[in-house]
Amino acid sequence: MDILIHFLHLAAAMIWVGGQLFLALVLGPTLRKSLPPKERMPLSLSIAQRFKRISHGALGVLLLTGLWQVRYVFLASLGSFTHTAYGQLFVLKMGLLVLTLVLGILHDKRWGPTMAKWSQSPESPEFKTATQRMIFWARLNVLVTLGIVACAAALRHSNF
Repeated sequence: MDILIHFLHLAAAMIWVGGQLFLALVLGPTLRKSLPPKERMPLSLSIAQRFKRISHGALGVLLLTGLWQVRYVFLASLGSFTHTAYGQLFVLKMGLLVLTLVLGILHDKRWGPTMAKWSQSPESPEFKTATQRMIFWARLNVLVTLGIVACAAALRHSNF
């Protein structure tokens, strides 16, 4: 059972992380170079809606399988968990996860709609500002996500 849970966790991580990397590093820049904003925005929104369903599902699997995998750690060392190097690294990973979730919510609920609102005026300073903001936060989110992956690799190779 544990092997299946770990497999599902890794598969969900590939979908979630790989999808973010593809969108931020390949698709977004390609669309910005290839299509004017009035054509790009409907396509971007359609792709984002499709990816959101897939990534939210993958994130749900990640959370459930992650909780399953650490259940014994919490039960065995409730009081001293955060006093170990493993526990501190785990807490860092969870902090980064919360940060990427907050960035994702802000992207979906605030920055994305603002950019879409101004996409009909692609020469406006508001659209350019919204685009630059979106690019900055998307890149930051990719870095935070890679931080989560780095923490996961370190946890996997720790001697807990």
